[in-house]
Order: sequence, then C-alpha cells, then structure tokens
Amino acid sequence: MICQALSGTLWSMVPLAVAVATFTVFVLTGNTLDVSTALTSLALFEILRFPLFMLPNVVNNLVEANISITRIEAFLDLDERVPVPPLDDPATPAGVVVDNATFIWEGKRQLSDADEDDDELTPEAWENHLLRAQLADANLQVKR
Repeated sequence: MICQALSGTLWSMVPLAVAVATFTVFVLTGNTLDVSTALTSLALFEILRFPLFMLPNVVNNLVEANISITRIEAFLDLDERVPVPPLDDPATPAGVVVDNATFIWEGKRQLSDADEDDDELTPEAWENHLLRAQLADANLQVKR
C-alpha cells in the first residue's frame, strides 16, 4: 500500500515538477513568461501525460513480443520429426506401444445409449460409474 501511495504521489507530482522546471529554465534563459505561453505549455504537458503513462506498457509488450518471436523461431528451426515405422515390420521397434490401457473420452456422460432418461450424469455419478467399471475389469483380470 505504501508503494502504491508513493507511486500515485509521484505520478501526480511529476507533471507539476516538469512544468515548474521548464518554466524556470525558460525564465532563466532570458525569456519572459506570459499567460498565453504558460497555459499553452501546461496544455501540452497534459497531452503528453498519457503517452508517458503508456510507455512502460509498450516496452513490456515489445519485450513479450520479442520473447514470443524467439520461441516461434526456435520451434520453426527444429528438425522435422522422424516418422514412426509401421508395426508390421518386426525388425524396427515401435515408436509407441500401449499395453493393457484404458482410454476414456469426455463426452455425454450416460451409462449407456439404452437409458430411458437422456439426462447427463452428474460428475460424481460418472466417477462412480467409471470406478465400478474399472473394478469389474480388474475382477475379470484376476479371474483370468
């Protein structure tokens, strides 16, 4: 909170300090400061406030864009992947082998297509159904 307060105070004081410093240098260099020059200068300082406020965001976005471009270039410069040979050839090892796996795809969570009500199951009921199915599969494996 202290840093936010200091940042807000600094944000409010910097335009005033810039205006005072500019007017001081203007007068010390031998020029006369009249009302029209002072008000025009204050209006210009106020117009410049927003771009100066956005400058850190622009720098941050440029750094992030540079990092992203570097990552994309590194990805595009990678060697092409080596295709996996077919499983028909016993002399070449398979790229990926899946043995005794169970696959579940998210979709309509129903017990079966023959259910009377077409409502989707709740997540808890779906997990319960999956656990029972896995237990039944395990029992079949044990019996074999």
